[in-house]
Amino acid sequence: MRRFLRAVMAAALLGSAAVIVAPGAAQAAVPPFDACRYSGSNPTIKVNSHATTAYHDALGAGMNRWNATSAPGVFQFADRGANIEAWTIYSAEDWWAETGAPCNSQRYWTSTVQMNFNDRMMAGFSVREKWVVATHELGHAYGLGHVEMSCAGRPSVMEQGTDKFGCPGTPPWADDVVGVDNIY
Repeated sequence: MRRFLRAVMAAALLGSAAVIVAPGAAQAAVPPFDACRYSGSNPTIKVNSHATTAYHDALGAGMNRWNATSAPGVFQFADRGANIEAWTIYSAEDWWAETGAPCNSQRYWTSTVQMNFNDRMMAGFSVREKWVVATHELGHAYGLGHVEMSCAGRPSVMEQGTDKFGCPGTPPWADDVVGVDNIY
């Protein structure tokens, strides 16, 4: 199954969007549209989680956090008709999580988004850190890209790296919601 998923992810990189979370930095305060998006202005995004309990629970917490904001759309778990398939994997690579699938020239997802949590890198993360990463990955599913930010300024769950773990409050933060509003 892992070999199949890796093949799907590799194929998806050609003419698609794939985002990998690893320490680093990027752009501004409001996350930009940087990948693909779902159709409609208020999408229902169904998630089928095959992840182990720790990552399934983190994903559920991230979905609940996005659903508690004014961002358009709703995330919900579903066994059938899922827009996202989530998995726990153990990779020798140094990324925490990855999200991606093919998209068309209008930048809409054209197949089920694959979301992988790398247990080799995340096993030592706290429960909160795991769901912050899951919230970040769901931001990519919405279509958000990475930002550079400061907790003292305008925090964003779309910051790439550990800085967001120490920010006060609960992600996603206001700029993350503005980023989703700008897309939908």
